[in-house]
Amino acid sequence: MNEPLKFYDRTIKLPCENLESGRSRQAELDARIKEEITSLTEGSGHWQSESDKDDRGNLAVTLKSRTCVVSLQTRYGQNEKYIARERHSFICYEIRAENRIVTLDRAADSAENLRLIMKIIGGITGPIMLFGLFYNFAIAGICHHPLRAYLCCLGWRRVGRRKTRGPAWLGDGTPRRTA
Repeated sequence: MNEPLKFYDRTIKLPCENLESGRSRQAELDARIKEEITSLTEGSGHWQSESDKDDRGNLAVTLKSRTCVVSLQTRYGQNEKYIARERHSFICYEIRAENRIVTLDRAADSAENLRLIMKIIGGITGPIMLFGLFYNFAIAGICHHPLRAYLCCLGWRRVGRRKTRGPAWLGDGTPRRTA
């Protein structure tokens, strides 16, 4: 199950002229996010955090517990918006967070494994059951061999030395005498 249970996505428009003038605001917002995450991990005790920055300076934080994983990514850059067919560019800071429940991922994996096992069991037992059915036809005297019973169920019957098409329970093709 790769879909997040819940996600949060927010874009903040910064009052900056260009990318370089907004770097101080990006550093301030990143510092506040790190501060909140450290207070959360130190306060609760069951959360573990890992933080990293990519080559553009965007922050990525992962919070983990036994049952839940929260991924948080930030992006800083220039964005564009069209108003009345005119392009307006602005400097923005985007925060995206996703929440995943680990036990739901395990349950989805287990269900997929169970589905595969049931397909394998059905592939093995299906022909065995079918052969058992044809074998019982052979014992009952409908046809004398399981392969012939299979052909009888398909509608083939033997008349003399040639095979003809038709239901096997209609007989061998000779007319019946009624007295």
